[in-house]
Amino acid sequence: MWSAGNNSGFTLVELLVVLAILALALAVVPPSLTGAIDSARFKSAQRDLVSALRYTRSRAVNSQQAASVEINVKQGTMQVAGKQRTLPIPDDVALTLVTAQREQLSAFEGAIRFYPDGSSTGGQVRFSKDDQVWSINVDWLTGRISTTGQ
Repeated sequence: MWSAGNNSGFTLVELLVVLAILALALAVVPPSLTGAIDSARFKSAQRDLVSALRYTRSRAVNSQQAASVEINVKQGTMQVAGKQRTLPIPDDVALTLVTAQREQLSAFEGAIRFYPDGSSTGGQVRFSKDDQVWSINVDWLTGRISTTGQ
């Protein structure tokens, strides 16, 4: 039975201790979330490029016309040729592109071209950020797209 003299609430000191613990927890969480968000953007950019390459290969085979993906390492962008949409790469990610000499559009821009039979000019795009290195490889003979990462 409950009586008016029996108080079973929290004291002011207990509430202040809980608030202090919550404040400390909130001070620690945002830095760890920032790292997770950066990592997610890094992986998302990689997946976007793999998807663009696979889409372009399929488009070349289905339409029986060559198609390419253009990559600008200086601006950090990639674009399927003939499409308006440009996909950005996060600013803190360094890109390296290795492609056929005839596909080098400028000092900082190149393309990987796919042909109607599924083959390609081949190439490699390397993403690096801090100690993470991830490569997308396109086989010139088969047009197969593979990934490697550390």
